[in-house]
Amino acid sequence: MTETIYVDTCIYLDLFLKNRQNKWIDFGEVAFYFFKKLENGDYFLMVSDWLKEQLKRNGVLDKAEELFERFLSKKRLVQVNKNTTILPEAEKYTHWEDAVHALIAITNKADCFVTRNFSDFEPFQTKIKFERPEAF
Repeated sequence: MTETIYVDTCIYLDLFLKNRQNKWIDFGEVAFYFFKKLENGDYFLMVSDWLKEQLKRNGVLDKAEELFERFLSKKRLVQVNKNTTILPEAEKYTHWEDAVHALIAITNKADCFVTRNFSDFEPFQTKIKFERPEAF
């Protein structure tokens, strides 16, 4: 069964900025192998306009677009937009920017949300499956 995966901004930043948040795990390397597994596996990558805005703010949108193009060429890219109800709903949460991601993924029926920041998404953990990239 093909799963649709929504990936949090932090995983893209791990990949493109080579973030190393502790001395035991190279998160950039983990992110690289995670995206390789998605690209070569039976998965669809869901990408939102909100994600692209955040990637642009962090200066990595051009690199991400190259990655998205690879998924698109394999017909494995699902592009979605936040609708007008998502921002007002997200503002009710402490981590409202993360809430926007979660609400987009849930509204568009992603099967799984991949992140490292589980605590920021606690209010949504009964509505969608959350995983770390290492789980793939």
